[in-house]
Amino acid sequence: MIECPSRQARSFFIKHGGVITQYPVALLSDVINLFVHSNHPAYLQLDYKNVIPFASDEPLYRLIKLIEPLAAG
Repeated sequence: MIECPSRQARSFFIKHGGVITQYPVALLSDVINLFVHSNHPAYLQLDYKNVIPFASDEPLYRLIKLIEPLAAG
């Protein structure tokens, strides 16, 4: 499995039609922030796949903590 820290992921840009655009790749934390601060009803569907089993449940718990602010809405 390849790991990519968020600070490194923030340096990536969306590629469209083989051309790198000016738009940075959004992190899940960015998407969660948009949902939390939006005044419009919306749904977010996440599909957590543990295809290559993790050594522990830590990644799942990290995801749960990340999406926890959505539970308040």
